[in-house]
Amino acid sequence: SNDLTIKLWDPENAYTCIRTLHGHDHVVSSVKFIHGQPHHLASASRDRSIRIWDVQSGFCIRTLGQAHTDWIRQIAPSLTGDGSLITASSDGAAKWLDGTSGECRMTFSGHGHVVECCSWAPRRALKACCELAGQDYRASDHPVFCATGSRDKLIKIWDGRSGRCIATLTGHDNWIRAVVWHPDGRYL
Repeated sequence: SNDLTIKLWDPENAYTCIRTLHGHDHVVSSVKFIHGQPHHLASASRDRSIRIWDVQSGFCIRTLGQAHTDWIRQIAPSLTGDGSLITASSDGAAKWLDGTSGECRMTFSGHGHVVECCSWAPRRALKACCELAGQDYRASDHPVFCATGSRDKLIKIWDGRSGRCIATLTGHDNWIRAVVWHPDGRYL
């Protein structure tokens, strides 16, 4: 929320607020549960930090420092459960971060404006992404791809191993606010 907090609501108890998480110094812009770590939640903020929370205790267990030079608009935890994250920022870049150390594995640069959103390609989209990248899917060692959307009205698909943009999707007349892959990889 703009009130700098995250609230956890219990749907099995009439959606009672069971916990309020405090720690960000500015607007909280994105929260996502981390795949494979059911008690951990990742949050991003205009304060340029990412926080990892233990939802059972309500404590921030890790703060990933200044990965970006401006507002982190969205985060997307890895679909593999390895704890890594993709971030989208007002600084015009997206980054693939190690969720434990905060180390940047790859920077995706090429949008001409604020990067509003990001999403990992699901396993079933990897073959089509490899074809776009000119890679042999059978020979690829754990291919990784993601998509980003920006105020420049473009969606870009990135090869996570090289950082290279493999496709730019055009057609929108205004900002891209969300990118979502269909779980079976059929659509973006």
